[in-house]
Amino acid sequence: MAGYWPNAALRDQYWPHDLRLNGEALPGDMANKLTTGAVSRSITQASTIQMVFEDGNRALLSHTGADPFQYPAPRYVYGIPTGHSLVQFSKNGDQLTLTAEDAVINLLRNFTGQKNQAPGTRTRVDFAKQLCDEARVPFIADYDAAPLAAPVSRGGTNAPNEDSWTCLTRLAQDVGWRCFSDGTSVLFGPDSWLLSWPGGPAMTIAERTGGVDVIDGEMDSGKPVGTLNVTSRASAWFADPGAWVRVTAGMGPFSGDWIVSEINRQDLASDQLAVALIAPTPVKPEPTASGTSTTNDDPNVSVPIAGTEQRIIIRLQALGYRPGAGGVFSVPQSVLDRVQYGDA
Repeated sequence: MAGYWPNAALRDQYWPHDLRLNGEALPGDMANKLTTGAVSRSITQASTIQMVFEDGNRALLSHTGADPFQYPAPRYVYGIPTGHSLVQFSKNGDQLTLTAEDAVINLLRNFTGQKNQAPGTRTRVDFAKQLCDEARVPFIADYDAAPLAAPVSRGGTNAPNEDSWTCLTRLAQDVGWRCFSDGTSVLFGPDSWLLSWPGGPAMTIAERTGGVDVIDGEMDSGKPVGTLNVTSRASAWFADPGAWVRVTAGMGPFSGDWIVSEINRQDLASDQLAVALIAPTPVKPEPTASGTSTTNDDPNVSVPIAGTEQRIIIRLQALGYRPGAGGVFSVPQSVLDRVQYGDA
């Protein structure tokens, strides 16, 4: 088969039939004018697809209209948003580059404005569901959550225009949970919840076995979260982002259960896949009213030296913080989180 695609089956599998420009599907022959394409699927950021077209006769450019983002809403199938929404459009000579992101996430970005939930009997899961319900986005979550001990909100004095997707990811990060889209729904819960889904691991993998070529990794005593980088044939990989896989014995500290964090296919015409795995992380306690609220106003919290791990004290001092009266640091909650969980 001439052109970018080695065969029609691969083209039909990865060509984004749902993508719209100016409210209409892309011209049918544009699939054969693709020069490169890449897909990234992730539980830590929006999944994207990027395509570069050879558009010498300006067929795609003329099809675009005055505003390529005029119809950013996703396509609905049985009432569920699905597919991709265009977020970036660029031209360089005869090449046009289109970048689209997960339609569910793109839809949630369109909902802004302050929304609050006081502490009490309701949970952060309840508040997260409110945000998804507002956007008509299906919501799957671990409902076994403690009642809120501090207020939560979308928007605030520091970011009054915060959108629902940004808020949802912040709500999850505050307690060490995950928040991601699988393309049709938002999933919201801790790693232990992802590992508890029935059916066992989505895959059991080993190096140089079953289409998996290489499993490389890193574990750092100063960072509680280990990572693995897997090179695999795309046709042999069946675990989606958010699923868990088991690395067989014989890989030392890397043997065990891991969560699929990201899948990157840098060339749609190639069968090579790069997969990132992360070790399950523990949850953080629900913030209390006396400590911090899960709004985006990021108040300072008091960190006494007594009972605090030495590594946290060293890192706070390295960031320029010094203890005050009674040997207490006063730092923003976001800084403390980064120090505690190895990001600072």
